Amino acid sequence: VSNVTALQGPGGIYRRDFAKGSVLVNPTAAAIAVTMTGTQVVPSGGGAVPTSGVGPGGLTMTAVTTVTVSAHSAAVVLH
Repeated sequence: VSNVTALQGPGGIYRRDFAKGSVLVNPTAAAIAVTMTGTQVVPSGGGAVPTSGVGPGGLTMTAVTTVTVSAHSAAVVLH
């Protein structure tokens, strides 16, 4: 992307779309709610993976139509 301001949307949120999802970045000092087009999936969980490569955690997928991105934070949504 050569012009990052082209990615800025309403409320100051930045959105970058990829083949299977999007990344939302909130550089502001307040949380921003973003209404998605249709239902999207937000992954959560995970954790550190030991050198063996076998992680003790897992991921939870939650279907959403709105994502609230905390101040100075980012969110990943999957299509």
